Amino acid sequence: MVGCSRLESVLRAARRALSSSAGRRQRPLAAENPDRHRTAKSSFSCVQRIRQEQAKHSVLVACIRNVNENRFLKYLSQFGEVANHFFFDSRTEEQMLLLLDEHQLTEESLRLRYLVSSLMGDIATAYFPEATVQLYGSSVNSFGKMGCDLDLFLNLDIKESKPGKTTSAYTAEFWMRRMSSGRLAQQKILSVIGECIESFGPGCNEVQKILNARCPLIRFTHQSSGLQCDLTADNKIALISSELLYLYGNLDPRVRALVFTLRCWARVHGVTSYISGHWITNFSITLMVLFFLQKREPPVIPTLDQLKSLAGKFGAKTKNSLSTAKTARS
Repeated sequence: MVGCSRLESVLRAARRALSSSAGRRQRPLAAENPDRHRTAKSSFSCVQRIRQEQAKHSVLVACIRNVNENRFLKYLSQFGEVANHFFFDSRTEEQMLLLLDEHQLTEESLRLRYLVSSLMGDIATAYFPEATVQLYGSSVNSFGKMGCDLDLFLNLDIKESKPGKTTSAYTAEFWMRRMSSGRLAQQKILSVIGECIESFGPGCNEVQKILNARCPLIRFTHQSSGLQCDLTADNKIALISSELLYLYGNLDPRVRALVFTLRCWARVHGVTSYISGHWITNFSITLMVLFFLQKREPPVIPTLDQLKSLAGKFGAKTKNSLSTAKTARS
């Protein structure tokens, strides 16, 4: 690391390195093909040689505070062409945003998760034609990170008719025997779906029927996508909470960055763990962060009561607008 008193000496070293590189007119290997060392044709020794050549033409400079990075790069460029440059984020806010960008679910990962959900929906509709399989949890609440489990919800309570489907008061889509309790019905349904997933599910392995848990579920691994999936049959409250978290995560861009940072800190310091046990969960940490942001002065995000109040006002305005429009048409 370099302080203020040594900045000039470092700059002189940078000038010599850049001038020497420009004078020899050597071809910058990394600039020509950044992925060259990743190709199948590159041997181990070739990769080492390329990296060593890159190191000979690389300079690490630690700048003093409040140095404009673009101006500093422009200053260095007058001594020769800079093939590649990287700046370490010095501010905490920048580091938090970088952490969020590195760990959040990518567009490709989200599409893959919805594809798996669609495949499970095809299996479920073989027994329950009106059923749907929906995503909930970290995959859709905007707080999911790469590699998180895929939580699926088998929704059998479908009241809205599908587009283009004729309805009749005398049509029965499916029927099942009366069960002594709703929990027993869930277990029976999941047992049947689990058998079908194990026998016919494309790419589904390691199917486990965890039917005696507090919330009965089917756990399996989708080999093609590498996702571990949990399928439940009655978890509407989780679906609603996922929508609420999604709303909070999109109200202010700082919310998700703070949640991801606290989760990462908790994992590094052993507060949370990948192993099941008596640990605080990422979901609990997320709720704590949201509560903290609600209690700030001024609040960063609204409370649930405030959201309900706003929703009531919006509903009243919408109802009045519809009544006015109907009167005008009359």
